[in-house]
Amino acid sequence: MKVWQKVVGIEGFVLLVFGLLSYLFAPEAKIFATIFLALGLVLLAAFLIMGAPQIAAAFSKRTMRVGTMVATYSLIALLIVVAINFIAARHSKSIDLTSAKVNTLSDQSQKVLAQLKEPVEIVAFFKKVDVRGLKDLLKLYEQSSDKFSFRIVDPDVEPQEAKRYGVSQYGTLVAVCGERKHLFNGTDEESITNAIIKVTRLQKGVIYFVDGHGEHDIDSNEESGYAFIKKGLENENFKIKKLILAQVEKIPDDAQALVIAGPKKPYIPQEVELIEKYMESGGRVLIMLDPATESGLEELCDSYGVAVQNTIIVDQQIKLFEGPTLGVAPIVTEYGYHPAVKDFKEATIFPLCRSLKPIPARNPDLDIAVIAKTSAASWGETDLDRLWNKGEVELNENEDFSGPLPVAIAVSWKPQDQEQETEGEQKADAETEPKRKMRLVVVGDSDFASNQYVTYYYNGDFFLNLINWIIGEETYISIRPHKYAPSFIQLTTNQKALIFFLSVFLIPQIIVMVGIVVILWRNRK
Repeated sequence: MKVWQKVVGIEGFVLLVFGLLSYLFAPEAKIFATIFLALGLVLLAAFLIMGAPQIAAAFSKRTMRVGTMVATYSLIALLIVVAINFIAARHSKSIDLTSAKVNTLSDQSQKVLAQLKEPVEIVAFFKKVDVRGLKDLLKLYEQSSDKFSFRIVDPDVEPQEAKRYGVSQYGTLVAVCGERKHLFNGTDEESITNAIIKVTRLQKGVIYFVDGHGEHDIDSNEESGYAFIKKGLENENFKIKKLILAQVEKIPDDAQALVIAGPKKPYIPQEVELIEKYMESGGRVLIMLDPATESGLEELCDSYGVAVQNTIIVDQQIKLFEGPTLGVAPIVTEYGYHPAVKDFKEATIFPLCRSLKPIPARNPDLDIAVIAKTSAASWGETDLDRLWNKGEVELNENEDFSGPLPVAIAVSWKPQDQEQETEGEQKADAETEPKRKMRLVVVGDSDFASNQYVTYYYNGDFFLNLINWIIGEETYISIRPHKYAPSFIQLTTNQKALIFFLSVFLIPQIIVMVGIVVILWRNRK
């Protein structure tokens, strides 16, 4: 039998095998499977017709044994390739090679999923053709937690499901945890993670923002307002209210934390006393004081070991085409070893910031920690008149404060020894609620969290992490999802099927067929 006749027979067999596999595992590429099956049958038929007399005698010859062996090994190799692809498709492991890690869940999303104690389901009401990237994103969530699941529901096909969840329009998603549910419309990671938080993180109280002294307005959308911060806190399921101290006899009992955001007018002694009593009873307070202002809270901060210095921090900045210049908006990249900034390494900016100083000697029972500081090239300028009137600054080593300078300091009671802790636990058990311990954070700037600057660098994450530490929920301290514009290609179903067919079937088939021809040609007589 001639070599080309053997090639026709073996190649026909290979085409037949690949055609059957394509038909079974790539139904979207049926047209290619049909072509392979037809060609395979034609070649096999031609082989049988042309070589019928020699086939019986050929089984005893060496060349036929070699051909049979080659076909067997080819079939085994093919089965191995198919098995590997079959296993890989069900146990996939992806690597995110994008510079912005747009295909990896953020630190916050991963922490939220790791803390799930109850099953959470996202039900997305979309037409099947509209899900595209959403389904891939939800799969990332599903792969990160066995307590997360999702469904894509077409309201036209399953109207009873839309009625069940109160959905009236396409593009609505529902986060469900037990009896709690939350309807939302965003299809990005931030929206999905916030929805999970809303159905899993129970509201325990109110975060009060003090008002009435020129503080930043949490309802204002202007550059100086705190509307973005308010929205960020609400996304993490906090309840936010304003509080005018002159109108109350004490800080409300439902206060989870008290925020003082850049007062322009001083607090009167009675208001300072309210804050002090609140802290003595275990209150949690965030105080942000801008430079060149007298708030009336300086002594209170001092009594808890934080000196508020009358300075403006000047730091070196690098500008394009200008090189190093001096500026009054220090960029902070150095953070202390403290739970509020655990694993936090991102840059933050503090426009017009005053320096702080820890004073541990004020109370040895207090843990006073610097949580953010400027670079060594910075200094605290004390000649504010020259800065404001002439716009000039110069380091005076005798009067100014050399960097690095603290811009944020956290204060809390030091852990008690084991005997005291046991005694405290026994007392707490005897009461209906355990007694909270005071926590305080002082920041030398309030503009960093304003609408104008909160989206700069990671200012928003820094502020929200301070709040989470103050209220004692360190598990929510994280880097939240940031929106990027990833570059990707959207493929249709047919295009995906074609790529799958080419990579899994056609290319291996060509390799096998060429290999057979080469082997038979080398072993020809």
